Amino acid sequence: MRYPDRTRPMQPYPERMPMILVVEDDPSLRNSMKFSLEAEGYQVRAYSRARNVLKASDLSEIDCFVIDYRLEGMNGLELVRQMRARGIRAPVIMITSLPSLDLRRDASAAGIPIVEGPLLGNTLADQIRAVVGVQRDRVGADATQPAEASVVSGSQPSSDR
Repeated sequence: MRYPDRTRPMQPYPERMPMILVVEDDPSLRNSMKFSLEAEGYQVRAYSRARNVLKASDLSEIDCFVIDYRLEGMNGLELVRQMRARGIRAPVIMITSLPSLDLRRDASAAGIPIVEGPLLGNTLADQIRAVVGVQRDRVGADATQPAEASVVSGSQPSSDR
């Protein structure tokens, strides 16, 4: 039996590992996230553009979206708004560097946690486990209501600064 977090036992993953959809326009970061999440055991699909995500016909099968805020043609929050308007309710994690106060407020109001770059260690995987676990724990509850949002820093404090 595989447990996602070794610090506390959780329910084992279901027969199918969660499907994560990553939207990141930087190819090296997109490929790195895809590789590291697959190494964690997730199924991962990766897109470079928001408009390509909106063309996908199977978004309702996604368990969690990891979306860069700064995308070409449409920011990450606008992509989420359009997905929500289409009935897509899976949890979303926003990734960005140096989020503004407005972005923090808007993401929090939408129930979207922000993971700040640079993405170091297991920060992103830990946040995915948290929101996928919240989603699974809320089955039968009103899953359309957002979970509490937070901002998580992916960087480690440095004594050089």
